[in-house]
Amino acid sequence: MIESGRDRSRRIDTNYHRKVDASIKLKRIYGLLALVVGLGLSVWFVYASISARDSGAVSTGALASAHAFMGDSDCLKCHTANVPIRSDAVWGKDLHHVAANNQKCDACHASAGHFVSHTRSDVLDSLSCSECHREHLGKQTSLVLQDDLQCIRCHENLSAVAKIAGQRKDATSFSKAGGHPEFRSLTNDPGTIAFSHAQHMRPGQAFAADDKSATTLARIPSQFRHLYRANSQGLVQLDCADCHSPDSAWPKVSGSTLGSRANTPDSAIDRATAQSLEPPADQAISASTSRQAEHRYFQPVEFDRHCVGCHQLPLKIQHGLDRAATIEQIQRAAAVTVVQQHTPGDLATASTQLADRVAAIFGQGKMCAKCHQLESDQAAGHIVRPSNIPARWLQGARFSHAAHRDHACSLCHADAHSNSPPEANQPLAQRVMIGGLNVCVKCHISDSQQLADRSSETMKNMTDGACVTCHRYHLDPPNAIDRRASAEMGRP
Repeated sequence: MIESGRDRSRRIDTNYHRKVDASIKLKRIYGLLALVVGLGLSVWFVYASISARDSGAVSTGALASAHAFMGDSDCLKCHTANVPIRSDAVWGKDLHHVAANNQKCDACHASAGHFVSHTRSDVLDSLSCSECHREHLGKQTSLVLQDDLQCIRCHENLSAVAKIAGQRKDATSFSKAGGHPEFRSLTNDPGTIAFSHAQHMRPGQAFAADDKSATTLARIPSQFRHLYRANSQGLVQLDCADCHSPDSAWPKVSGSTLGSRANTPDSAIDRATAQSLEPPADQAISASTSRQAEHRYFQPVEFDRHCVGCHQLPLKIQHGLDRAATIEQIQRAAAVTVVQQHTPGDLATASTQLADRVAAIFGQGKMCAKCHQLESDQAAGHIVRPSNIPARWLQGARFSHAAHRDHACSLCHADAHSNSPPEANQPLAQRVMIGGLNVCVKCHISDSQQLADRSSETMKNMTDGACVTCHRYHLDPPNAIDRRASAEMGRP
């Protein structure tokens, strides 16, 4: 017999949806239990690093080697309880939390701000140290090397973070076209010395190829002749190392040419003499600081050591004296001449000779003015203006000559080896003999794909072009060599 709808309604309870099934009760119990366990584990993980650290219940990852001495027993040395340590965390943006965390770092690190004079204070105050310096990633992790994105997030739009918009240009990539501005410190030469690298690198320091006044080794005074060498025509051939000595002894590296005479373009020069890259003991600067020990810079060029062989001063006048001391030396020389050639009472002759010699030294276009710019204010006591030759040209970046010692000087200083005639050179204080951004990007590249493709012939010299290769977020404090460089810029 077929069941009717009425029969079916009598058999099935129409209130079944109001009754709780045993399986549903079980599911609800399990769900609530999982929620309680999850919350409990979350609380345990939050406080385990403090309350259960000694038992090893939780491992947050090993500290970097720079902080490994602190151990894992006291997290509060760096952390503040219940406060996120990174300012980019959800609850870490509070300025009081950021300041509290940064004070933990400042207790050990006397770090400088990041261009405080140019960056808005509210931007700097909102950044925590740990936002860039990520810890607990292992002992081999560097806390200094940063991904370019850490820098680009601000430098891609400096107008949003700078005190005055437009003072600095944006930067998004070092090697991509338009991604990095030109080096500002290489725009103009602040020096006051009239000097042609191109002429001094020519054989005999000639003004032109057929110049009859080219200097031969025989014309160099005998006491200085051992400092120079001649090419196959007997002409004096200078090289970069004749005037530029590193701040300390170069490490001897196979194939290295930096600082040796092997860079000279004249193949006739005896290259066998370039056996040591170490400067003489009397030229060495004590490597008392880490920067000096890294061979970053070169010693200043000095007249008595690098120039006097070809440019002797008359009357044995000492170079670098002020006006009064120089006149005193001229007076002594004039008095000797009067005694030797005239009667002691011939004061008129002595006065005339003195005036002529003073004019020959101090006159416009005369001896001092051959290389220097004369001091317009004679009351200042100086004959010439300060030389102002920078010991550190790249003021906004770090550079080490030792890191580039496997390359010839001409790679970065091509203008110094130019064969163009003197009239083609730019005027004084306008031409810098240092290659700019276009030279650096030949080797330093920031694109990871191109950097990985070193196997091809055109990319064999490629190396990293990351921001931290040349820049540091925290400005380096001044050290001994920088103070010495400032002193060298003061007077010639």
